[in-house]
Amino acid sequence: MQKLQLAAIASALMMAIGCTQGTPGGPGVQNQTKTTERTVETSRNPETGKAVTESHTTSKPVVTNSRETFSMSVPVLATSVQQNESKQITISLHRGSDFNEDVSLRFSAIPEGVTITPASPMIKGSESEAKIDVMADAAAPVGEFSVKVTGHPMKNGMDAENEFKLNITAK
Repeated sequence: MQKLQLAAIASALMMAIGCTQGTPGGPGVQNQTKTTERTVETSRNPETGKAVTESHTTSKPVVTNSRETFSMSVPVLATSVQQNESKQITISLHRGSDFNEDVSLRFSAIPEGVTITPASPMIKGSESEAKIDVMADAAAPVGEFSVKVTGHPMKNGMDAENEFKLNITAK
């Protein structure tokens, strides 16, 4: 029985500590753009008789110098907030050894009736986290939502992104 309890506790700790760092940002990150072409057989050019070719361009961040990057950690488990309630969460910044810029945070995909305070927090170059309050008013919709967090370096470099789950319950 004790072994089962220890295994359950260890599993819960692993979930709580898990990697939630999202995509990195900063001057040590570059966008890698890749264009792919594929032939679509659903139609043909009436003049040439050739199948229509489509191009797709994708971009993804690639770390070129990890010392000049940062990433953000958000709560691993969903943050539960009742309507007319507020909860404080922490957004942590993990800095490469050469990254000491201020980082501003922006939030998007916030459900109606939910307020994040401060709306645009700043994590100074000497700091590693920001505490924010998430408030759901009486009209906030009940359900689970994903709130996107974007970290923008104030001098140069790419933005970092992550998201956290917000579970709004009825009062």
